[in-house]
Parts: sequence; C-alpha cells; structure tokens
Amino acid sequence: MSVPRRTLSTGSPPTTVRARFCVGWLPEDPSAWQRNIVWHVRVQPADGDAWIQEFGLHTPSEAVAGFLAVLVTNSSC
Repeated sequence: MSVPRRTLSTGSPPTTVRARFCVGWLPEDPSAWQRNIVWHVRVQPADGDAWIQEFGLHTPSEAVAGFLAVLVTNSSC
C-alpha cells in the first residue's frame, strides 16, 4: 500500500540542510490502525541520530501541526 508522505528540509541558506523531516498521514494503512497511529513523523538531524514520533487517533491535527512548526523553527532537533 502506498502511504502519503512528505519530506521537509530546513537550513539557512536553503542549500544547507540541518535536518530532514518525513511526515506520514496514515488513515488508510491497516497496520497503523492496528497500532492506533494516524501520523508518523521521522526526523533525521544532519549531525545526529534519527528519531520517530507517532500520534494516535485522538491527537488533534492542530497539535501535530504545532509539533511540526516547532521542528521547522528549531531545526537543530
């Protein structure tokens, strides 16, 4: 199954990547529903270990948007 995902990169100047974020919206992924997950965020800092944050069925999309805004604003995460 193809899952919609988007990759965001941050850096200043724009050619300097400080971090990459992959955001997955998983409403049609059966395995995600079994785990009660609908959002999957993978972060790969330019100089650190990757990490993942997942959000469940009852997490408002506004909370996920706020989380992403903080990541983009503070891309040294």
